[in-house]
Amino acid sequence: MSTQYIYQKSIDSTNNEIKRRLASGGCLEEYTVISAGTQTAGRGRIGHEWSSPADVSVATSMVLYPKVLSKKSDEVFPRKPEEDAKSGSRSGTISEECVPQLTIVAAMAVAYAVEELYGLAAQIKWVNDILLSGKKICGILTERVDDAVVVGIGVNVYPGSFPPELAERATCIADELEKQNGIKKNDTAVSRKHLTEKIWQHFLALYEQFLQNRSLAFLLDEYNARLVNAGRMVRVMDPAGAYEAKALSMDENGRLVVETEAGVINRIDSGEVHVRGQNGYV
Repeated sequence: MSTQYIYQKSIDSTNNEIKRRLASGGCLEEYTVISAGTQTAGRGRIGHEWSSPADVSVATSMVLYPKVLSKKSDEVFPRKPEEDAKSGSRSGTISEECVPQLTIVAAMAVAYAVEELYGLAAQIKWVNDILLSGKKICGILTERVDDAVVVGIGVNVYPGSFPPELAERATCIADELEKQNGIKKNDTAVSRKHLTEKIWQHFLALYEQFLQNRSLAFLLDEYNARLVNAGRMVRVMDPAGAYEAKALSMDENGRLVVETEAGVINRIDSGEVHVRGQNGYV
């Protein structure tokens, strides 16, 4: 898996840039990464804004052409090369389950990168937020574009990478290093370039396993060990009617398993609903 890195000093959104290049008919090699020094219109899930001031955060996106069969097979696995050759396509039909599952793969990659580089204990708020000390440092936006998937990742690295009004529920790597290890901000060698590369290295290693294993079972224990929702009461914002439940774990398909007050076990698909903590951010 060869990665090509493209850097732009300022851009509206790294996800948008990849989608523009795809729409223009240009050939973007799989695993191409576009990163930016600042985003003027960064986005998170459910239309939320993602702040990316200049030179203080990681804003990066990768394009994938997942070779998977359709949802009808109820499986996610690679097509054979000869099948792609016959169809003339770079990939098969992307299953609906694939997109949120790749968000989970990306979350695990960020957690691994932060832990390896800085020795900080990362937590994951299902489905796409990475936390340090209970505060958000990273958001992930995964989008399907025809036969492609765009995985976008934003990480707060230095102070100023999020608005002051989010200070109670957001933090950055530099602040956490100073708080936990006594490393002063101006002495903290947190390379945004190095972090970006390490994230995508971990992502590609996990992505390969994801395709081979046909599910998320291979990372389930590692993910659930970091799942900050586990054991907490959450409010499930279901279009059919919001309800409260206790979050238990994530399953091998990437769904959040919850138990209602009546003892009913539900499996929550991130594409259908989202969850909120009853008290505070998580």
